[in-house]
Amino acid sequence: MGGKRSGVSRKSGQLPKVYRDGWQLSRRDRRRAELRAHFRMADAVLADSGDAPTVLRTRVTHRAVHLDALLQRLEGDLADGKAVDVATYLSGCQAFLRYAAALGLERRAKRLPGVVEYLAAKAADGAAAPPGEGAP
Repeated sequence: MGGKRSGVSRKSGQLPKVYRDGWQLSRRDRRRAELRAHFRMADAVLADSGDAPTVLRTRVTHRAVHLDALLQRLEGDLADGKAVDVATYLSGCQAFLRYAAALGLERRAKRLPGVVEYLAAKAADGAAAPPGEGAP
């Protein structure tokens, strides 16, 4: 049971070395316009998250961007009058919305203080600082 050519691995729970982080896209030729656009979009989404991207956030982002490209292709086919499987399109939309919700679909701009509040906070910081380290 389990030998060189049996197809059964004796090592439990180990993935082959080929499956490194990002192996699917990192090995692709980035000269193709589609892949360059994919990476630009994924980088923009990751930069918008604000935090340092984790491995899971990066993977979910790449999957969401890829799914978005597939949905755009289906929408283009629909606009050209080609037949589109509605069930596939709708399930793709649902999956995309779940990915977007996981990434933070409803991003809100943080509240910035008004000029008066900003100057008051600066004045308070200057008054609280030790002599020689405050505002001039």
